Amino acid sequence: MARTNTPAVYRRFRDRDAILRALGEEFRRDMFAVLQPCQTPEEMAHAVLGYALKKPREYELYYSQLINKLPGNRPNFEFAKKRSADWLGGTPDQRTGFVLALMAMIHGTALLQTSGVVSAKNKKTMHAAFTVTVQLLIRNAAALP
Repeated sequence: MARTNTPAVYRRFRDRDAILRALGEEFRRDMFAVLQPCQTPEEMAHAVLGYALKKPREYELYYSQLINKLPGNRPNFEFAKKRSADWLGGTPDQRTGFVLALMAMIHGTALLQTSGVVSAKNKKTMHAAFTVTVQLLIRNAAALP
């Protein structure tokens, strides 16, 4: 419980968009804290998926509404490209396709699990499939645009 009221919120934030921007910035900081210590692309994929499954509402809110309210580039996306280039070679721009493919796998897996589409008995199988697919993406990173 926040133990506040609407007028108190609007004394701190000008309007709804300001609230959403603040939530988006908080999510970005939290996600960077997840990304930063990762030592491999596979660890990064599992860490982000773990965060999404641990905080599904925040994850869904960020990717459905908040991301487009934040100005400028996507610092976590740029960080993931740079780290991927460090791990796999090439330049950050050459790792754009790899990071996008990784994001697609993470996002799809997270939403399928948090929406209830995947039954409890199949979650372990889905996690194993996620792991194998991430490994395949890593092995074939050079083939991604």
